[in-house]
Amino acid sequence: MRAPCRICGLPGMARKLCRKHYMRWLRTGTTDLKPRPTLRERFEAKVNKDGPVPEHRPDLGPCWLWTASTDQGYGKFKVPSRKSPAQAHVAAYELYVGPVPEGYEVDHLCRNTLCVNPRHLEAVTGAENLRRQAEAIWAMCRRGHAFTPENTITDRRGRRRCRTCKNAAQRVYDRARRSKESN
Repeated sequence: MRAPCRICGLPGMARKLCRKHYMRWLRTGTTDLKPRPTLRERFEAKVNKDGPVPEHRPDLGPCWLWTASTDQGYGKFKVPSRKSPAQAHVAAYELYVGPVPEGYEVDHLCRNTLCVNPRHLEAVTGAENLRRQAEAIWAMCRRGHAFTPENTITDRRGRRRCRTCKNAAQRVYDRARRSKESN
């Protein structure tokens, strides 16, 4: 008759261990289980806390950039209580701040969709989120230059243009024309 397992009491196999504990001992050298990481530890393992500081809001401090999987520009994070992965910034808000109120959305104050810094997140209504998004779109050109009175010009059709981008394009055009003339 085999001696019972010294850990669980089931029939032993070798070294006074059952099959499960003996195989674990062979694989890892110990019969102890590693503690599972908490939800917050799993989350923080996927975050780079040395991100950029938003130019329009330096008072917020650096962004925490999501380094794991993304979907349409937003981070994804699997929360055990949900069937599908949550957006990482929503999971960050729930982990560090609390539950998102009914009818509210989590907005990025830093305008960086990969940021999960809880100080950069705010629960707002859908209408407020859309208003802020439109305001942010109108505040900068495609390349990220601010539409200030000094940096904004109006073209012949009445559309506003970024002076910095226009000057850069003009320099490229002039350089190309001069090189063509010299050949």
